Parts: sequence; C-alpha cells; structure tokens
Amino acid sequence: MFIDHPACDAFYREYLATLPSDHPHHHAKPDRYGFGGEPTLAEELAELTVAGRKRATTSLPIEYTSLGEPLPRVGDLSIIVRGSGRPAALIECTELEIVPFGSVDAAFAAVEGEGDGSLAYWRRAHIEYFTGVCQRLGGSFDDSTEVICHVFRVISRANVQAMPQRPSARYSRIAHGLLPVCAPLDQKDVHEVLGLLPLSAQSRVLDVGCGRAATLIDLVHARGVRGTGVDFDAEALRIARASAEARGCAAQLTLIESRALDVAFDEPFDLTLCVGSSHALGGRTKALEHLARWTRPGAYALLGEGFWKRDPDPAYLAAIGSSKHDLSTHYENAAAAHAHGWSVVWSVVTSDASFDRYEALYRLSMARYLAEHPDDPDAAAFRERSERWYDSYLRWGRETMGFALYLLERRA
Repeated sequence: MFIDHPACDAFYREYLATLPSDHPHHHAKPDRYGFGGEPTLAEELAELTVAGRKRATTSLPIEYTSLGEPLPRVGDLSIIVRGSGRPAALIECTELEIVPFGSVDAAFAAVEGEGDGSLAYWRRAHIEYFTGVCQRLGGSFDDSTEVICHVFRVISRANVQAMPQRPSARYSRIAHGLLPVCAPLDQKDVHEVLGLLPLSAQSRVLDVGCGRAATLIDLVHARGVRGTGVDFDAEALRIARASAEARGCAAQLTLIESRALDVAFDEPFDLTLCVGSSHALGGRTKALEHLARWTRPGAYALLGEGFWKRDPDPAYLAAIGSSKHDLSTHYENAAAAHAHGWSVVWSVVTSDASFDRYEALYRLSMARYLAEHPDDPDAAAFRERSERWYDSYLRWGRETMGFALYLLERRA
C-alpha cells in the first residue's frame, strides 16, 4: 500500500511543534501504516479511528519477525494513514497483550470497533485476514495461534480540511477522461456478453464503483433495465446523470453517492457489475462475497479484475506502490470465484493492444489536463504520478500485469 511519507513527516513535525522541547516524543520514530493493508479498508478503519470508535487493533507476531522487526511495545507511536496514503492520526499504544486467537473476548472486539462491534464479526474478519497473512508468510493459523492485542489512544488527528478531498478519485477521473470506462478492457467484449444475457425492462442491475456509469447507462438505454450505480465521486456521478438525461433514460437510473458497503439494498439484483472496482469492496475476495449477497441465485455478475502474468519485479512494485499480494493469477481469480459460490461461465483477457490503448489514453488525458491547467494545486504531484506510472508500464507493466472479465453465475 502506498504511503505518502512527506505528508506523514509534515504531520509529525506539526505535532512535535505543540510539545515542549524536552518531550520524549522528539526522539521517537513512529512507524506508518494503514489498517488492513489495502486502500479501501485503510480508509474505512482510519475514519473509525479518527471518530474514536476504533481504539484497538490486532496483529500477528510473524508480521514483525518475518521482516526482522521487533514486536510492538507499550508507548510505541504510529501514524495511521488513509487509503490515499496520507496521515489520519497519530496513535500511542497504551496496553498490549499476546494471547491465543481463540481467547480474544467480546470486550476486546468491542474496543476494536469494526463492523457491528461483535465478537462474531471480529472473528470472521480476522480469521480471513490472518489466514491470508500466514499463507503468504509461510505460517499456519488456528485458534491456538498467538496474536498481539494492542489498545491505543489517539494523541493527534490530521487536519483533513487542509488536505485535498479524495485526491485519488480526482486523479482517476481526470486520467480516465478520454476513456469510456475506468478499466483496461475492450468495450465490444462487454457489449457482446451483456447482450447475450436474458435481461428485460423488469431486470434490476447494480454497478459498484460505477464512476461515469457508461456501461450501466448503455444497458439502461438499450435493454430498458432499471439501473443502480454507486460511487463516492460526486463529479463522476454528475457526468453520469447528464449522460443519462441526454439519452432519455434518466428515469430508469438511480445514482447513489456513497461507498457501496454503506448502502443497504432492499432486494437482490438480476445482474451486478464490478469492473475494475473490487477495491471498493475490500479486494477480490470480499467483492465476491458481497456480490453474492447482492445477486439473486441463478443470476449473474460481471467481474473485471487484474492479475499477474508473471511474478512482478520488486522495482515495479515499488514504482507503483503495490504489493505482489495485491493480485494473483488469472486462474486463481476464477478459482476464488468458484470457492465463493459462483460458476465461471465466460471469461476474456484484455489483449495487449487494448491494454496499450488504455494506458496511452490514461497518460495522454492527464498530460492534456496539466497543459491546460498549469496552476492546479495538485499539478506537480499529478505530473510525477502520471509519468512514473506510464514509465513503469512501458518498462515492466506490459509484460507483467493483465486484466480479465469474468461472467459469473451465482449457484443456487
């Protein structure tokens, strides 16, 4: 996960400026991390921390020993970052206990403050997360595995009013300006497979992380379905509404400005779309679970997901702020779907030519915007990010990262 170290440094300096010169925190070196290790979950848990609901966290000793780092101690400071990598809060560990996973009780789960705050939720979430960590690092996990239970206090909160609001969403909207959808795919593949599905004017379609909702609006216009799109980017939704109105199908379209996980749907859908937006649901595995909950038995989901064509070069991962574990292989994507109650009934991999076109227009759109808006306050950061990303694609990404569409049928 990307961490904005300069912003974290500035945040900590601002905190130190409020302390006496002889305060011990002047000599501390806080670590920096996002809870959950991936942007969507990091953003959600950072919000809970800032709000005071989340006052504890849990980790595995192997997460430290595998890196040759010492185990945490009472008094340690940490900068908790948001999904964007920017700082959210400075926390101090006030209590720490190492116990078997199975002995963690409801009182601690409530203090950790995730989900509904119950022990059942805490166990489900942590079993999934810790099992993945142990598989990745070569360990095993069960109720006897020791975990580190940290209780902390927030000692400083970042001034979010001084920060750009959702800079990643704004960057993505600009960079995708010349593209119909925010994913490296060929629209003819999407139209072909969706055109074969048994949809009617009574069908209900959900698009998660819809952005400008181009695919959803195409379906509403061509097939008469009732569409629901969810995204947190207000400007992208404004563009989507204008497009639907211009095509005369706005009455059949509902657009919701929210994180998808914060929306309660009344009934399951006949088709769910999650194309290049599984991060909005907590990653591929979580996305498959949520899509299954939102899709009626026997109906379909269209999932668009990246994969590694080969093991990524460490320099490539560093350049794009990613981890080898952020993606898996094409087959592993399909196998994960099957393991979560889906049948893969169709799949197509994005061609090299389509991927090249996507990356070229992604770069060109940002370059054009920066030429036309040289005084944008984010111009320098956006230029550096755009140049680094495209250079990384040309050097490593073209041979390393792939993208595929998977049409999934929910098993009854």
